[in-house]
Amino acid sequence: MLNDKVRNQCYYNAISRKISGGCKTVLDIGCGTGVLSIFATALGAKLVYACESSQILCSVAKDTICWNKCNSSIRLFCGESFQLNIPDTVPERVDLIISEIFDGGLLGENCLEVFEDAITRFGNVSYSSLIIPYRATFYVVGVSSLKIRNENRAVINDGALYSNVTDAPYNLEFLNPEDFECITDELKLFQVDFRSLDSIRSCQNYSDNISVKCIKDGLIDAFVGWFTLELDEVETLTNSPGTESCWEQAIFPTRKLVNIQKNDCLPLLVNILKGNKSHFVTIKVDRDDEVLENKLFASSLLVHRLNDPTWMNYIKECLNYLQQIQNKNSIVKVLLLSTSFLVLENDVNGVDFFVDSCVDVLFSKSFARISREQAIKADLRFDLIVTELVRESGTLSPEGFQNLEFWRSHLSTGGICLTRRLVIYILPVRSKYLELNSRVHDPVLFTREDLKFSNSINEYKTSHFEDIDLSSIDILSFSIPKKALILEYDEFYIDKYTSCKFKVNKKGQLDAFLYWFETKSFSNVSFNTRNSRSFKKAAYIVDPVEVEEGDVLNISVRYSPGYLNLKLISVQKCDKTKN
Repeated sequence: MLNDKVRNQCYYNAISRKISGGCKTVLDIGCGTGVLSIFATALGAKLVYACESSQILCSVAKDTICWNKCNSSIRLFCGESFQLNIPDTVPERVDLIISEIFDGGLLGENCLEVFEDAITRFGNVSYSSLIIPYRATFYVVGVSSLKIRNENRAVINDGALYSNVTDAPYNLEFLNPEDFECITDELKLFQVDFRSLDSIRSCQNYSDNISVKCIKDGLIDAFVGWFTLELDEVETLTNSPGTESCWEQAIFPTRKLVNIQKNDCLPLLVNILKGNKSHFVTIKVDRDDEVLENKLFASSLLVHRLNDPTWMNYIKECLNYLQQIQNKNSIVKVLLLSTSFLVLENDVNGVDFFVDSCVDVLFSKSFARISREQAIKADLRFDLIVTELVRESGTLSPEGFQNLEFWRSHLSTGGICLTRRLVIYILPVRSKYLELNSRVHDPVLFTREDLKFSNSINEYKTSHFEDIDLSSIDILSFSIPKKALILEYDEFYIDKYTSCKFKVNKKGQLDAFLYWFETKSFSNVSFNTRNSRSFKKAAYIVDPVEVEEGDVLNISVRYSPGYLNLKLISVQKCDKTKN
């Protein structure tokens, strides 16, 4: 977020105008790393009261404030703003309240209740409860998007629809304009003035039946939501799709595919509801429930797999092998330790499927549920154990290894685990996305270079990324992928260490090592997560290093059951005098 210079500069400019206008005391709610508090101090605020509920971020803010020599003018409180009070923690009402406690759905970080409380208890009447931002507007548009459709629903051969239903009212995701097509007009759902208690309270109880005009024929997969923040009368921020914002968009999937025609008016029921921690927006198409009874619900993981051609082809190859086993034996017992393999149901005759009682089976009826206690008591034996050792996020699965460690003692004589070999591939890369999201780059403003944040904040920088979608980020590779480590079945529970060398094939700045997996199952049956739509990738981040063609990278690879660690050991520079 600190690398979003547009957002930083807009906040800086808005704070500057308020302080120039006479505001001298400031309350920074959810200060995070302390950046807005430091802005206010640098611009002449007499005293800033900053609060942050995260203990980790509080530590970061403390270091950042010290680094910028603002200790005397910023009072940092580790806790929620509700815990502040006059005169114990904040001795006076303040002239200005600043905050950026917003998620992509605007309200998801409890801004309504926080601002209502802050203005009531800490706002200065003589300054008309000045607050940055002072107003927010939330918009939505109905879209057709194959990307969103594949993440939320799937159709299988018999026509049944497995729809992803979660407790979350919306998903957060960065959408590019090419990811969707607008089917409806843009619709302004609501606006809230944070200076007004009446406006905030009205927003908390918002409910409306509205309609949106459709501008073309098509299928509506979701409503995409975004907001504008008016920091003051001049500065405005938005996270509308396609903008380079640090805030994602809010995705409200429809409960079914909505087929509409141009000029249709689609009725919507819009509510702002109170959850456990915050308010949130819900959007429901009024004609949405007419086919709910014909739908089967499944986890998002299963939906993603059903829409992954690479995975489904892998399943078919596994089924063929199972059929071969069944032809040689009167019965085959298969234990499923993963929801994602539930598509096997009814696809193989003569095979008995058992499911670990810890696996959430939402719609299957023919599986026998079995607990560890039952397996021990009955001394059950299985011909095949199906588990996943790689998470959908692209990392190894510690829980998958733990489950297999117990259940493999219940293999029959000659029984096997579906994953017989695990291969780890590594690729050295440069990625602007990974670089910007792993460390802070000074300066964070266009107009000032004296305020520094990287020295203190980068001590807490992340060294590992997961959930990387290669289709949506930039990647420049510096070599060909290598099989860095091969684990046979009998090595899964042994710590291993190796090193791997890569010869650089182009000049550039290296900043990460991308990795993925290949699982080997039966003879000639394998699955590579690199080619999979449902498996994301992961990467280890390194300090940026300039490399040239012919350089040799030496990295260490450490494995323990369920865990992997990569580290750049050295860069052997190419001796150009030999050429």
